[in-house]
Amino acid sequence: MSKKKEQILDVALTLFATKGFEGTAMSEIASAVGVRKASIYSHFKSK
Repeated sequence: MSKKKEQILDVALTLFATKGFEGTAMSEIASAVGVRKASIYSHFKSK
């Protein structure tokens, strides 16, 4: 697994734990990681 993919997962899990899955937007995950939302879709097909 790439370092960036691990970073995305770590950030997503933290946001999901605090805001819930439905309360977390892909744009929030991307912003927290420091990438564009489109970049996340190159690692994952969906939220």
